[in-house]
Amino acid sequence: MTLTRFSSGHTAPLNDDAEVTDDNPVQLRNPCNGSVVYILGTAHISPRSAEQTTELIRTVRPDTVVVELDARRAERLRREMERDTHDSGESFLTDLFQSFSSNRSGSLLAKLLEPMLRSWYRSFRVAGLIPGGEFMNAIREAEALGARVVYGDRNARETLDRIITELRSHFLEILLRPKQFQVPAEVAEFERNLREAIQRRGSVPGGTADVVDQLLNRPRVRQFNHFIGRYLPELMRPLLHERDAILAQSILNAPGERVVAIVGLGHMDGIERRLRREAQLVRATTQGEV
Repeated sequence: MTLTRFSSGHTAPLNDDAEVTDDNPVQLRNPCNGSVVYILGTAHISPRSAEQTTELIRTVRPDTVVVELDARRAERLRREMERDTHDSGESFLTDLFQSFSSNRSGSLLAKLLEPMLRSWYRSFRVAGLIPGGEFMNAIREAEALGARVVYGDRNARETLDRIITELRSHFLEILLRPKQFQVPAEVAEFERNLREAIQRRGSVPGGTADVVDQLLNRPRVRQFNHFIGRYLPELMRPLLHERDAILAQSILNAPGERVVAIVGLGHMDGIERRLRREAQLVRATTQGEV
């Protein structure tokens, strides 16, 4: 059964009675085909993300692994890892500014918005909204196991186009918004604590990775996303909410009895909520047919 409900249009965040948990990974059942789904939320800055990815895939031995990448992004990461270079994430900003600068008005817009985008970029990375190299670890494990790999994310170019559309549509509103170039104090404090924990990793024997993981949990990132959404809803729509829907759709469509999905931690709530909502709809439909 192939669903298209989630991938049509520009999707807003869901506000319904489909509750989410704080589990990571979370285990769910696909209501469309009965498969067992394990969803792991990772963060590029977490020292344990790759380790947790490996452990989950080797333990579950899934038929399919869904990763938060599109084919173009996956190929870029593969080339970087073959050259033993590490993606700093700057490629995303570079692509965005190049897209802006394709015409004169776009170039002006890019210059005006660049300080804001750069000041918020670290926040997007912390929340797991910009894919990192840890997803290549999932692909390697899947290939070693002989599992199918599904690139579950939207094409990066489409996401960039959506970001540009949103920023252009709300350009004046963004510029006039109070403190739109300033990261909220709550977010800045969260990032500062993370940076300090990561810096201590090299000087404090053991335990520092646990400190980072305690900070990078679902409740914290949920709050983090809330703060970002309050200040920059124009970016959260294409970066988070629309991609939540697309990733959830990819998971629902994934074949096999066991499926592992590796996604950014910031996408966990939106994906889980959509899968639980789909289960509610399937149950309601089934009961109505009895």
